[in-house]
Amino acid sequence: MVNQTESQVLVWIRDAALLTQLRRIAAASRTRITEHCEETHTDARNDSELGMTTSHHSASIQELWRRAHTVVLDKFTAADCHKLAMPRRDNVIVVFSSARENAGRSTADVGQWRGFVELGIKGTFNLPEDERELMVALAQTNMQSARRHGAVIAVTSACGGAGATILSCALALAVPDRTLLVDLDQYGGGADVVLGAENISGLRWPEIGNLTSGVATEALWAALPTVGTVSLLAHEHRAGTSPRRHPGVDNLRALLDATRTAGHHVICDVPRTFDDTNAAVFEAADLTVLVIPTHLRACVAAQRTLAWLAPRSQQVGLVIRARRRVGLPQWTSVVPVATCRQSRR
Repeated sequence: MVNQTESQVLVWIRDAALLTQLRRIAAASRTRITEHCEETHTDARNDSELGMTTSHHSASIQELWRRAHTVVLDKFTAADCHKLAMPRRDNVIVVFSSARENAGRSTADVGQWRGFVELGIKGTFNLPEDERELMVALAQTNMQSARRHGAVIAVTSACGGAGATILSCALALAVPDRTLLVDLDQYGGGADVVLGAENISGLRWPEIGNLTSGVATEALWAALPTVGTVSLLAHEHRAGTSPRRHPGVDNLRALLDATRTAGHHVICDVPRTFDDTNAAVFEAADLTVLVIPTHLRACVAAQRTLAWLAPRSQQVGLVIRARRRVGLPQWTSVVPVATCRQSRR
């Protein structure tokens, strides 16, 4: 989630001339930019105006990539992002220099364009010809990023009975603003049971059915069971009903995107199954929380789970659950895990 006091546009451009043009365009469109600071020295294999770089930014490119609303790259840094296995994201654009290249778009080979697609790059601009179009794109970023965006937190467990559902419900109730709690475990005991909402009328999975990217968040929430400020999307657990799987990946992404864009937070109770649906949730989440009980088998399971989560999560934190000899279980605070994404390098 991007801090609204920070710049919303990350600029990582190795071409010095392009960077100068981009700074001028950003100033003209009144767009604040954050540059991924680099120290450049001449690379003997290239022209003197290009060079190899070493990052000296206080934040890693992975962190900046996650926080920014829009990312601007040149073809060199786009290739670097592909090599670093950066996660696919929206609002990534590439700028080319037509002053030194004929038809800059055509100079990228097939492999490079494939890398562009995998990163989610949709917009390309040839400068100076596309200067006005780029200025408009940056101005639109200013308007879009000014809106308040909610956060998505995914909670899962290293083993059965760890307490991921209880923690999910506790997090949802702890948020003072309106929050959506999404129960994705169709075979679990049910987040609605934990909240005492199993008899409250409202839509369940998969009664919401054919969600689209244009889902009306307020209308959907009005149709869901509500406990305080928490709206709940859970499975049907009445006697005589069999578990039914929630709608697919695209519908789930539409729900998360629409809720976050509306400025509301989402807490997802995610079962410990390694499938495409759960992977989509972890990729969309600002934070993935892994609950681990303090016993040997749970720790071994946690290692395997983290190996699967790391390349699919922006940030992972651990919650260690220690059971006292007498009384209720004791929970620790979230312990951040710094190996996410970078562990692939």
